[in-house]
Amino acid sequence: MTTPQPTELYTLDSRRELFQRDAIFLSASVPYDKKFDSQQDHARYQENLHYLATARPEAVREAVAHLCRGAFQRDINLIFGAHPAISPMVLDIAGRFAPTAPIPEKRVIIFQSAFFDATSIPRATLDLARWDAGELILTAPQGSAGQPDRAMSLLHMRELMVRSPRLIAAVFIGGMEGVKEESALFARYNPGKPRYAIGSTGSAAADLLDADEDHYSGRNPGPTMRNLLETSPSYPLVIERIFEDLGVP
Repeated sequence: MTTPQPTELYTLDSRRELFQRDAIFLSASVPYDKKFDSQQDHARYQENLHYLATARPEAVREAVAHLCRGAFQRDINLIFGAHPAISPMVLDIAGRFAPTAPIPEKRVIIFQSAFFDATSIPRATLDLARWDAGELILTAPQGSAGQPDRAMSLLHMRELMVRSPRLIAAVFIGGMEGVKEESALFARYNPGKPRYAIGSTGSAAADLLDADEDHYSGRNPGPTMRNLLETSPSYPLVIERIFEDLGVP
């Protein structure tokens, strides 16, 4: 089976047919040990050590799985970037929700920058794109002086991703600096829309909740929701409460 290739690079307001349902923006990753060779990267190295020290990979996997299941059960789409640790989790749940319509609507929209070679796209991401209800969107590489730049390309992709139509909320799970960057972009382009940082999954999500609990505890922030996001080991309960807070129990 071959991977469907986008016929054109995505731009703001293109591919409107993909965004016919309400959607949740998922920002998540499992922290990993990055290699830094330069003394100039000392601060990033220390930040990476922090994410690793507070990482909870199994909690990330459970939270992502239950969020996917809850969204699909409620006919809500998921939009996320093609992180190699997250795509397999989404794929596992997606495969249990087989589309029944003759021409199924897309349920999972995955963003990827065309800066990256096709061979570097995670296998699970390609499998999601092969799923009848999955769609891989490529965004244009960015750069200066005619040279593509990784950071600029990722920023462009993330800006388009968080500006997707019909987003109703963002959920942050685990993660590193990319999750923090996406949280800031979501807030900039979606003022007033609820954000949920599931702090019990550790790393960046825990940092977001600790730094600004009112803005990462949904529509009705308070001690009950804060404690649930910060400490509850029951991710079915956490996800259920998030959807109740959104008004889609």
